[in-house]
Amino acid sequence: MKVCYHYGTEIDPDQRDLKLTPENKALAEKQERKLVSLIKEYYPNLVPVPSLEESCIYSNTPDSDYILDRHPEYQNIIIGAGFSGHGFKCAPVIGRILGDMATGIPPAYDLGAFSMARFRKSNL
Repeated sequence: MKVCYHYGTEIDPDQRDLKLTPENKALAEKQERKLVSLIKEYYPNLVPVPSLEESCIYSNTPDSDYILDRHPEYQNIIIGAGFSGHGFKCAPVIGRILGDMATGIPPAYDLGAFSMARFRKSNL
């Protein structure tokens, strides 16, 4: 069973395998205690201590939602980003949307909510 904590410490992706700072190590231990506590509460028949731990690096947009858009200057560039933490479950439809965009087929969905324009300073 995969159990994860989606908000960890900020790291440099080029240095991901280096030893954690004392502050980051303390935060990681606190997060693990929280997960163990939740597993004990919600899955009492599951061994709460992880048999394997792996950390993931991912990036999120400021609003934690996807970007599905064309580059503002170069319309031949299609951008699909911000999928970390929840993109996999939507991969088939996102692949279809990006594929349609790349081949000139108008998307079957309103993509306004996924536009990069939502991050312009006037929108913040």
